[in-house]
Amino acid sequence: DYIGDVYNMLQSEDKYLKCITNERVYKDFVESYLLDSYDIFITREALRYGMSQYYQRIVSVDAIVKKLVKEGIIDRGTDTFTKKFANKRHYKIHTPTLRLYLKCRELEQVD
Repeated sequence: DYIGDVYNMLQSEDKYLKCITNERVYKDFVESYLLDSYDIFITREALRYGMSQYYQRIVSVDAIVKKLVKEGIIDRGTDTFTKKFANKRHYKIHTPTLRLYLKCRELEQVD
């Protein structure tokens, strides 16, 4: 399940990607992401890198992003799935929505 795997990869305490919480020091767009309150800002390159490290193989980011978009976890820009942030295009993942999705999926599996 891509959504659960993305969540696990992001919550891995810097094992796959470094979590930056200060916008002023966030500069590495490939091996880190920015956690800003309830949102994660992550570039396509960082998502690819982190998920490739997580799966230990090259992965298609398109399939992962498509699933995140379908479930409303990525906040869409006006004309694209990314938003301009720090002069670079980022996916904006709303973490409460991500957690809610996983909780609902967990409850469905119990039934």
